[in-house]
Amino acid sequence: MRRHSHVPAGIQRDGRGSCIARAEATARENPSVANLEELGELYWDQRRYAKAREAFDHAIASRADAPRTFNLRGQCEMRLRDFPAAVRDFEQSVRGDAKMDGYRDELFLAQCMPP
Repeated sequence: MRRHSHVPAGIQRDGRGSCIARAEATARENPSVANLEELGELYWDQRRYAKAREAFDHAIASRADAPRTFNLRGQCEMRLRDFPAAVRDFEQSVRGDAKMDGYRDELFLAQCMPP
């Protein structure tokens, strides 16, 4: 997963624990897709893939049609070696935004992994 350069105005990457703690508090107060995605990306940066997946689960539950969020969760599932789940999420991301070649590449990779 590439690192994402967007950071909401109230969240600065000044320290691992404090940054995640602030993002967790922000997501609790305002569980918007953007806040939950940012929290998931911060967990990803820390290689806390299960926590990242959980944040993306919540983002998807609040708006189930965001191809980018399915893609991010699929990347977590790849790291967690949950390849069938990754394939489902990558398929959903391709259906949602067929113009994104990167989504197709990740789907192909996930399909090649053993069950």
